[in-house]
Formats: sequence, structure tokens, C-alpha cells
Amino acid sequence: MYNMAMSTSIRAVFQLISVLGVFTVAILLGIMEPKTRGDILPVAAGVGALTVVAIGVLVWDWRRPDRQPDLLRKAVGSYFDHNGFCFRPLPGVRDGLCMFAVYFQNQFEKDCKA
Repeated sequence: MYNMAMSTSIRAVFQLISVLGVFTVAILLGIMEPKTRGDILPVAAGVGALTVVAIGVLVWDWRRPDRQPDLLRKAVGSYFDHNGFCFRPLPGVRDGLCMFAVYFQNQFEKDCKA
């Protein structure tokens, strides 16, 4: 039902590369004096290119659509998610009686406990 586009650990590695890359380039270009900056410029350019690639992969993963439709979102809009178990309680009134409906779905192919 749910397509996890990229595993959480791989996403965390790309996020770490992005954050460290931005700080590294800022430090390398901010600390060096203009006359010695030419020596470190190739290193800063390489780290900057790696950072741009990591941010590009993260944006691509974020924008990539799911392979399976999200039927729960189509039925109830936003919902709560806890480790793949998604649910939305909906209180309402029908024929003067209080009704309480709970919509739910499992985002993974294995069983889950709710």
C-alpha cells in the first residue's frame, strides 16, 4: 500500500552530507584569507558539488510520487500515522445518535497491531 521511496537510514546519510557540506564550505571559504583562498578553492568546490548532489537526491525523493494510491487520504483527508498503522477517528451525528467511526489502514504488507 505504501511506497517508502528511500529507506530512512539512506535519507539520514544524505541529510548529514548536506548539513556537513554546507558548514564545511562556509568554514573553508570564511576562514581563509583572500590570498590563500585559491589553495583551498578546489576542495571547497568539490565539497560544494557533493552537497548539491545530496540536496538534489533529497528533493527528488521528496517530490517522487508513491506507486500506490493513498486510499485513506482520499476517504478522510489527513490522518494519524504510528509505525505504519494509519487511522482517523471521525465523530458524527446520524438520526439524532452520536456515531463514532474509525478509518484505518496498514501501510506495510506484514501484519501490524493496533
